[in-house]
Amino acid sequence: MTLILIVEDDDAIRNNIVRLLKLEGFETAAAPDGRQGLELARSGRPDLIISDVGMPGMNGFELLDAVRADRALVNTPFMLLTALDDRESMRRGMTAGADDYLSKPFNRAELLDAVNAQLKKKARVREAIDSGVAAGEERLRAAFASRIGGGRPAQVPIEVIPPSAETEELSGATVLVASIRNFTSLAEKLNAAEVSQLLTEYFERTSEPVLKNSGRHIKFIGDGLMAVFSDTTTGSPLPAS
Repeated sequence: MTLILIVEDDDAIRNNIVRLLKLEGFETAAAPDGRQGLELARSGRPDLIISDVGMPGMNGFELLDAVRADRALVNTPFMLLTALDDRESMRRGMTAGADDYLSKPFNRAELLDAVNAQLKKKARVREAIDSGVAAGEERLRAAFASRIGGGRPAQVPIEVIPPSAETEELSGATVLVASIRNFTSLAEKLNAAEVSQLLTEYFERTSEPVLKNSGRHIKFIGDGLMAVFSDTTTGSPLPAS
């Protein structure tokens, strides 16, 4: 079920948004300020965050900054609630990375239209990411297959090793994590095929130096890549699990 987090210090507005969304079948979580909202976002991983701008303690802009700085939440769609004709808040929010804004007061139709637009956009981006990841993994498998020759299976990333193969226990490994900055904003400007092509080329180019420098395990995570480098001379083979 789709989870939507509402962060609003006005009890009446917050409760009304929760009620309207629940009537449409959405699961909701709610907080009266940015600090509590951030805690709920980190624990619940919502599909969409709707936040007021002016709140005590951590305001909406500060919450937006915290969400965009959190690797686990960075791609979460974020909608700001602003006062009617508050163009400064609108401009500041969009510059900071908000996906949309809704002016108060708003009606049921306006709220649902904005919510559904963000959820559909997220679904399109997610589909494109999955397609790009699959294509990147396939190309990486082909690249490794051409390099294995008579080498050990440990030269292949974990994702490519069959269950019957052996993997190595690594000690003192170095982990590299890389991703595309502002990927969500970029992906929203492209169609699904373009996003898939972007990710495929990105994974292909970032995987090449990993392979050249004896990276042993590569995993694609959304728009990111994780690789492990280790001196395995002291490692002992273990059955793959």
